[in-house]
Amino acid sequence: MTNQTSLFSMVKVVAKTKVVDIPSSHGYRSHKNDPSTSRAAEPSPAKLTAQMYEVLENWKQHTPCTAKELAERSGLDYYLCQRRKSDLWKAGYIVKTGKVRDKSEEFRVCQA
Repeated sequence: MTNQTSLFSMVKVVAKTKVVDIPSSHGYRSHKNDPSTSRAAEPSPAKLTAQMYEVLENWKQHTPCTAKELAERSGLDYYLCQRRKSDLWKAGYIVKTGKVRDKSEEFRVCQA
């Protein structure tokens, strides 16, 4: 894990008889000067955690790939994959492979 995960609190998510640590945001993710609509559009910490878990589980099945490829292969929304990709990368769950396709970086799931 990187020291950037200090921005996240760790939440236990139970899945298929094992417990997985998924970072969950605490507080607001938008900036203080952003309009109230930005805060209203933010997912709740529980929803954010569920989204990150869903994207991570799909990434495990389709690794390595770009966010666009993940969305196409899994049927998830592209913007959901792109946003949660950033969170998962900052938390150290996925890493860059160094390859770029269609101006998008390829990521793979870290081996635990």
